[in-house]
Amino acid sequence: MELGLASVYSVFIHNMKRLMELHRFSSLELSRRSGVANTRLSAMLRHYENPTLETMERISAALGVSFVDMFSYPDRIKNAHDKLPIGYDRVNDVVLTSFRAFQVRQWGIEAEETLKKAGFLF
Repeated sequence: MELGLASVYSVFIHNMKRLMELHRFSSLELSRRSGVANTRLSAMLRHYENPTLETMERISAALGVSFVDMFSYPDRIKNAHDKLPIGYDRVNDVVLTSFRAFQVRQWGIEAEETLKKAGFLF
C-alpha cells in the first residue's frame, strides 16, 4: 500500500496529538522539550504546516518514542486509548532479532505486572 506524503504527515500529527494528550503536554511544553518553536508546533497541529524530517525527529525524541513509531497507524495500535503513566509507551510493528524479541517480550511482561499492581491495567 503506497501512501501519499500528506497521509504520512497526517499519521505523524495524529500520533503527536495522541502522545501530547497522553503525557499531558501542551504545545508550549512540547516546544520547550523539543526545541521546536511553539508557533511551528501550533501550525503543524492545525495542519497548516508540514514538519521537516529534523523537526519530526526532535518531536519524536521529546515525546519519548522512536521516529519510526510515530508513523504507526492509530488503528493498528492495540488499545490506543488506554491511558498509561508517563514513562510507558506501546511499541508495535517492529522487526527484531529473535533474541531481542525475547527480551522485549520479557520487558513487556514485567511492565504489565507493574501496571497491573498500580491499577492501570486489569
